[in-house]
Amino acid sequence: MTSVSPHFSVADLDNLRGVLRQVMAIESGEEPAPIDLACVDADRFVQSASRHRLSVCLAPYVESLNLPDDARARIARRTAREQLVALHCAAALAEAVGVLTDDGMRILAVKGIALSMQTTGTAAGRGSGDIDLWVAEPDVARARELLAGIGYVEPPGAVTMPISGRVENYRMWSGFELELMRGKSPLDLHWSLTTQRGLLPTFDDAWNRREIVNIAGRDVPTLSLSDAFTHTCLHAYKDGWRWLRSLVDVDRLARLIPASDLKRLASISPIALSALIAHDATGGAALQPLLSANDRASQRARTTADAQQRADAWTLDGSSARSAWVWLHQQLDLASGPRDIARTLSSYALPPTSLGVAADGTTHGAGAALMQRFTAVSSRVRKPSSH
Repeated sequence: MTSVSPHFSVADLDNLRGVLRQVMAIESGEEPAPIDLACVDADRFVQSASRHRLSVCLAPYVESLNLPDDARARIARRTAREQLVALHCAAALAEAVGVLTDDGMRILAVKGIALSMQTTGTAAGRGSGDIDLWVAEPDVARARELLAGIGYVEPPGAVTMPISGRVENYRMWSGFELELMRGKSPLDLHWSLTTQRGLLPTFDDAWNRREIVNIAGRDVPTLSLSDAFTHTCLHAYKDGWRWLRSLVDVDRLARLIPASDLKRLASISPIALSALIAHDATGGAALQPLLSANDRASQRARTTADAQQRADAWTLDGSSARSAWVWLHQQLDLASGPRDIARTLSSYALPPTSLGVAADGTTHGAGAALMQRFTAVSSRVRKPSSH
């Protein structure tokens, strides 16, 4: 199903999942039977934990896990580095939110530090990540201007979004975020949570249900726990469940949201399937009410998740027709209605970031971008998949 050779073996992934289930059980207040991984390859284990962004999750329990001494020490060192980065990110997030809210703008911090505060109670509890800020679509231009005032601009070499016109209209319709950088620090400015919008709240609905978390001394609005759970499940689905850390987020949020919300969300197939894949990884009891009963869809989801979790990069990077279809199919599963389908297909055929003005002043119009995209896709179709 994948066109690239997995970087990690079945045993690597099984070892990591086994430790993760142990840790999540302890975190939930259970007393699981100990497991012995003293003979595990320390290099492979640390690499797989790092690849899945789990070092910080494992670190509090690392002394009680039967892992090689070298693996425990390296996880502890990596955790210290990640937590330091997360604290710097928290300070930068608070600064950016302050600039926007001081201007009277409504702003929601999503994922990253805000999610860490909700699920772990600390800014560094999930490890390092990016800054993701969500504003109402009419406020994007002003937010972009304010963030530029503190150094966040489109990265060198990026095809810049114009201030107005048909290209900007297309990028706003088919895309959902603008990638900005300050030095080496990224910030994603959202006007939607993702391309497929039908299953997710509108900005106004999310704002009306917002919760407040305190980050670096500033009160920061973020998604409600139920909206964060929905977004996390759908975001994990979009990525083919390729990060075990996102499945930890699903597990932790499922423990926090009301049972009535879990029951309501269980009827949404992509959420039920993400709950299934998360349960496979963590064994979390709170996920039981959501597990998908669709055997065919469940098997396909597990096959996709296994391929993505073992691979070093999304299978699409292998550039085959089959891997491209797997990726597109995964995105279309999230489409709710004809508008979402149109957005998904359009953003695949003509990526919004391919249109605009390059750093050298060259205008990238639809015709040239479509031809470039057609050439790239054609080369994939001609390249056979390896099985």
